[in-house]
Amino acid sequence: MLLRWAIIVFIVLLLIDSTTGILGKWPKLPGDLRFPLGRRTLRLPFTSALLLAVLLLVALKSLAWLAQQL
Repeated sequence: MLLRWAIIVFIVLLLIDSTTGILGKWPKLPGDLRFPLGRRTLRLPFTSALLLAVLLLVALKSLAWLAQQL
């Protein structure tokens, strides 16, 4: 179940970045691919999206755990 959410968040982050370029403002990590295509650059920030997805899932799991403890 958690793996499914991680994949969904990863794909959503890649789609958001392809339209807005939010992850392009982060430092370039190993695994972030850039392909120059004429005047445009195709960015595929795999590592950045994966890192952000993991951080988001850990934060959400921590919040869920805290909510159960109350």
